[in-house]
Amino acid sequence: MNRKFLPAVVGVFLAACGPQETAPVADEFGAPLIDAPAAPRTQGDDETGDVEQAACSGCSTWDPQPSLANGGCTDNAYNCYVYPKYICDSVRLTNRNTCGEYFNLNPGSWTLYDSSGNALGVITASQVRVNTGIRAVDGNATLGRLMAWSVPTTNGARSGWLDTLAMAESTTGNYDTQPPDPGGSISLWHVVPSNNAPYLDRNGNSLKVNPTCVSGQNATDYLARNGNMNILYNLPGTDYGSPTAGVYPNSTNITFYRYYPSVTSVDRDLWDCSSGSPVASSVKLKFLYGYMYEKHVSRTGVTVIKTRRGWVAYPNLATGAGSRDY
Repeated sequence: MNRKFLPAVVGVFLAACGPQETAPVADEFGAPLIDAPAAPRTQGDDETGDVEQAACSGCSTWDPQPSLANGGCTDNAYNCYVYPKYICDSVRLTNRNTCGEYFNLNPGSWTLYDSSGNALGVITASQVRVNTGIRAVDGNATLGRLMAWSVPTTNGARSGWLDTLAMAESTTGNYDTQPPDPGGSISLWHVVPSNNAPYLDRNGNSLKVNPTCVSGQNATDYLARNGNMNILYNLPGTDYGSPTAGVYPNSTNITFYRYYPSVTSVDRDLWDCSSGSPVASSVKLKFLYGYMYEKHVSRTGVTVIKTRRGWVAYPNLATGAGSRDY
């Protein structure tokens, strides 16, 4: 074949076969895509203690592995209740001594930390509540932290990482667990201070994530608060509890690695209580699934970097990689 006619022939062949498919370079919001690294390893040990598991109802029976079929997952296979866990443990861990939610602290001064290693405040209470299944361990007993929820501190009520040495009572059953790793590509985002105004009613109060006007269940709980934002184990709007799995400063340009296209975004309906009763709002709160890095300092002064999978509200994010991971 005469080589000067080769480009024309090739062009005719390609046209006949249709346009060539190319891999996408961004997700549906324009965030750049990259290949996902190998799945981070999850530590699986728990805080042990000489506590009779059956002392509280349901504390000797495991919840079944969650799925869409058994109602343990909603929307997709990545929005599920914490697993593994015992039936007696809800979003908050059950104290096997009292069968309640509160755990006594040892005497002393105990500090809560965020997921970048910053102090959030010194605890001013004698008891704390613990998010089930949210722990940070390093496998050799030099790092042991749990996620204490809504604890009174010198800087107001905060959720954050607490050294397990603070606990005067065993946290038996509190396994370190994370939602599944879907694998595949990821898109790059970074954390920004959210604009909360669209999620407020005409009275300036937060819209609700459930059709109720009781205290709490606020859309703004998942947005910027006190200079921080949260990554969640699962989503609000279900019976799973949407426990905080990490707390990050929202002004330091931290990267969020979104799983895409393996996990699609999820919208949550919101309700307006400005009339005194819940009324469906046209506003929705979108969440993206991915992972973030977290920084801890062990009891021996060693920096430990871990990863945490979960959901982040879209208003906390902007497209493009951040300048730091934690």
